[in-house]
Amino acid sequence: MRSSRRRLLVPVALLSAALLTPALAAAEDGRGPGSVVPETSAGGAGTIEVEVPPEEGAPGGYRDVDPTPATQDPDALRGDARAGRVDGKVRPLAKTGTSRDRLDVVITGDGYTAAQQDDFRADARARWKQLTSIEPYKSYRGLMNVWMVQAVSRDSGIDRDRDTNPGNVNDKRTALGAYFWCDGLERLICVNVNAVRRYAKKAPQAELAVVVANSDRYGGAGYFQGVRGLTGVATLSSDHASSSEIGSHEIAHALGKLADEYWTCGSCALGSTREVGPPNVTVHGSVTYLRDHRRKWYRWLGAADPSGGTVGVHQGGMYVARGIWRPTESSIMRYLGEPFNLPGREAMINGFYRYAQPVSSNVKGGKAIGRKKRIKLRLASVGALGRLQVRWYVDGREVRKARGRTSASPAALGVPGRGRHTVRVKVVDRTTAVRSPKIRKNASRSISWRVR
Repeated sequence: MRSSRRRLLVPVALLSAALLTPALAAAEDGRGPGSVVPETSAGGAGTIEVEVPPEEGAPGGYRDVDPTPATQDPDALRGDARAGRVDGKVRPLAKTGTSRDRLDVVITGDGYTAAQQDDFRADARARWKQLTSIEPYKSYRGLMNVWMVQAVSRDSGIDRDRDTNPGNVNDKRTALGAYFWCDGLERLICVNVNAVRRYAKKAPQAELAVVVANSDRYGGAGYFQGVRGLTGVATLSSDHASSSEIGSHEIAHALGKLADEYWTCGSCALGSTREVGPPNVTVHGSVTYLRDHRRKWYRWLGAADPSGGTVGVHQGGMYVARGIWRPTESSIMRYLGEPFNLPGREAMINGFYRYAQPVSSNVKGGKAIGRKKRIKLRLASVGALGRLQVRWYVDGREVRKARGRTSASPAALGVPGRGRHTVRVKVVDRTTAVRSPKIRKNASRSISWRVR
């Protein structure tokens, strides 16, 4: 069902370093005719860029903010024995495999006292369930480990949680320093990035962090550039109906390397004909060109899209109205409440497999094993979109009778009793949501063993 919140226009967003292509860089620094500079604050040394979340009728823009605001007070709980027992405690929300084979996501809360940690864990579960309720998150939750890290605050709630701008008044002391009215914007929830990183490091191999702020007000932010040691940080409020949609959109920048598919300047053009990097935008506005030159989402052209209509080329995106094209009229990268379009969905699956493996084994790959050693596979759990295919090979030739098996010994696979031989298993995700051979290769894993 299509969301009634479709008309929430996503604001100008943060471009991660991975998305900042030479073409866009040229446009941003004013080189070339028709270039556009997205709205931004003055910025400067010691600041970090964040994405402002959407609000109906209120577009946002780049904001350069202090990564370590004074709202955080790490010494506020010193001497509190109860806080010391629970602060920093790590609990699994979803453990689907070893950190070596999974994308590890950390959820931590801010504005929860020692007595409110049960509330934090309940809020974390609810927000993660909602955030991953759309595809392809829904089908690929089995590629993620999710850890809840308890952060104990002296005060309940977060700083500047008021209807009017309180300026620099700091009325709460919290573990992560989360606060509304960041850079004068009510809905922009900023945090102390260093504090988030310290808590995230308590979980095994943290790669992505989500901060749940204890508030029922609408807000959030996305940090995806300059966050040392993490792919990114998304902030969202704990008890607002739309807060998890912010997280779904923000994480797509980090994992799928997706650009935003909206614009805030209706008269601006990109100012360059050089191709841009993100997989869901292009400078080529012709279906024929994309198809004939095998560019971008050409494999999806004409396909019926989950967002409605078919995949084609639609002008506007990446902050400007002209000179850049997107695959569909709508998607979550343009409006909250919408699904990912097909090219975006494929890019997200590619992002999951950058960090995760579809299979692991009870016997380490590369080892020498005996003919009767039982090899047991552990396949990642994938939902409706996933299609894990298992194939076994002996000395490079497929053992067809073993197709689909998740347990086998070299002897059962037909390995002779003499000589040196190699057993290999290959697991490929044959999901129909992937058409790119490169991404298909990324969504596969082979494990080999030498047979004595």
